[in-house]
Amino acid sequence: MDYEILTFISEGVFWIVEIIILIACIILVVKHKNTSFKMMLAGIVLSMLLATIKTIIFALPIFDTDIEQRLFTNGILSILQAIGYSLFGLGLIIYALNYNKKIG
Repeated sequence: MDYEILTFISEGVFWIVEIIILIACIILVVKHKNTSFKMMLAGIVLSMLLATIKTIIFALPIFDTDIEQRLFTNGILSILQAIGYSLFGLGLIIYALNYNKKIG
């Protein structure tokens, strides 16, 4: 299997999963307007935004020849994307800690 096809398939699966999580977070925020669900929504939106930026940036011709710049940019964007996942995770932890309490 060609690496480009494999990359395309993996990105497609990744986006489907993130869209499912995004929809779930939107439903939770609409039904229960609490901080933990808002943090989860903000985290998934941030990570999706940065994934989109990565896709757009790496389509630029400059990254075809300058592998060092590509690796550096990927590293920075990956760190920022991890912040989004961390925000989602913190929201989930806050929700889990308050699960026995009334939601809302």
